[in-house]
Amino acid sequence: MPLTKVLSRHLPPFSFGRSTGTDVSWIRTAPRVPTPGHFTTVRGWSDPFKLLAAEDPGGSKISSVLIQDEVHAEYSGALLTDVTGEPIIEGVPGHGDVLMLGGAAPGTLPNALRSRIRDLHSTIRRDFGSIRIEWVFDGEQVWILQLQQEAPKSSGTVIVDGDFSKEITFRAEAGLEELRVLTRELPTTGGAIRLVGNVGMTSHMADILRRANVASRLVRE
Repeated sequence: MPLTKVLSRHLPPFSFGRSTGTDVSWIRTAPRVPTPGHFTTVRGWSDPFKLLAAEDPGGSKISSVLIQDEVHAEYSGALLTDVTGEPIIEGVPGHGDVLMLGGAAPGTLPNALRSRIRDLHSTIRRDFGSIRIEWVFDGEQVWILQLQQEAPKSSGTVIVDGDFSKEITFRAEAGLEELRVLTRELPTTGGAIRLVGNVGMTSHMADILRRANVASRLVRE
């Protein structure tokens, strides 16, 4: 993992990981409850205390702010364990933040890189079970930016399996917050979601649907 300095609300500052030799940082928030794509992630320096004051003035939502070394990104992306135990691997050339936010479709990864990421998944899964990882490849090695234990729910283009007899179409360009609102309404109105757009199965849009446990599938254009 890249060198990561942690500014916690309840613990003294600490760090982990290995320096990448860069002078560029990414500022990431670590919310108490995972809320995909909602809180700030920004490349370059941003005052972490102003960020906390602006996004969580009550101190109840964000546990800490992470200051993480940038990795030179030849390819970036994410993976998650599917319901069969196999990895769903997606990525793009360069930085992967647009892919995560649902603003870009997954690209084609070199076979050798895909094989290395598959091996990484196999190794980590032995210790942690079903996982989700955000990764960066710098041309020599694969770095792990984030790792979470996550119950498997997806397979192929089915994000969460379920009853698709009452299906609502949601277009990806409507954005993350509109999708978040829709998932809160569905438990009372019923139905499944047909997510239409050039987004990934590992994107924050799919993450929102998995965390809400809403029957959903992806239809790429």
